[in-house]
Amino acid sequence: STTSINLNNDLRFLKKEDAFVWASEQSGHKHLYVMGLDGTRRRALTSGDGDIDDVLAIDEKSGAVYFSAGREDPLQQQIYAAKLDGSDAESPRRLSAGNGWHIAEFGEGATAYIDTYSDPKTPPQVSLRKPDGSLIAWIEPNTLKEGHPYWPYRDSLIEPEFGTLKSGDGQDLYYRLYKPSGFDAKKRYPVFM
Repeated sequence: STTSINLNNDLRFLKKEDAFVWASEQSGHKHLYVMGLDGTRRRALTSGDGDIDDVLAIDEKSGAVYFSAGREDPLQQQIYAAKLDGSDAESPRRLSAGNGWHIAEFGEGATAYIDTYSDPKTPPQVSLRKPDGSLIAWIEPNTLKEGHPYWPYRDSLIEPEFGTLKSGDGQDLYYRLYKPSGFDAKKRYPVFM
């Protein structure tokens, strides 16, 4: 079988090995590990400074685990595949194309997934994709062109500014800032958080 039993997003039992895939922050970052049923760690599936967000699917037949993360930029969410043998823990393969936010729903057996993509300038676009990220078909391309419901308002779109601030203990805090239309740096404005 190519599926695993899903108890929650942080624990998935394997069928071909007496083990489970577990998401843990034991390294200081949320990563994926294969753990034996006795609780011993067998191998890391992801590593590095970034965190994974969610386990999306496991395909034991092809030896892959699929997950979402903001590895290159924590203000984005991308779709990745890592090998179940742990051989690419440092550099899992990014499947999603386009900087922004990707939400993936894998089908039974992880043979395909639905990718919902958007960014600050792009309304949600929905596509069906193979496990390698290649396009099978558009479900809703949602192209922003004349006739689209948002078309008359596109010029008034206020694009956010993204940045980081350092916390008192040196951690990066990420922000998204929307300035009012006609922003004047010499004026004071109310702030909503």
